[in-house]
Amino acid sequence: MTRKKNTKENMMKREKEQEKLGKQDYAKYQTTLAKHNTILRTTEHQHKLHKALKKAFGETLIQHKNLQGYVSFEIARDYIDGRDPNSRLLFQTAIKDVESSNSTFWEEVTANEAAWNRTFMVDKEFRVPAHFYDNLQ
Repeated sequence: MTRKKNTKENMMKREKEQEKLGKQDYAKYQTTLAKHNTILRTTEHQHKLHKALKKAFGETLIQHKNLQGYVSFEIARDYIDGRDPNSRLLFQTAIKDVESSNSTFWEEVTANEAAWNRTFMVDKEFRVPAHFYDNLQ
């Protein structure tokens, strides 16, 4: 009952806001709010990624890579083999150690190679993938 009441109250608040702002301004406000929520979620994901990489690779290595100009998603892309399910599972474990709640985003990212490649913008024609480094040793 409380949830229904809150939903009804929220609808009434939105209607009042819309009346105050006008339909055009309200739509602009909603677009701006959605844009900022997207930025906030992206920033949260980047922060969790950075913390997980420090946990997985050690703070010294991550600082060294940052000084070289790497950002967190590039480190993950270049040093974690997204083709290997075990590598993705280890990464997912590091993420869960950093943030045990609300890890749905990272579960989707690590679900398969295609999702990994999409998230970390892996382009096999553009760069040497992480799995190739193992062959160099």
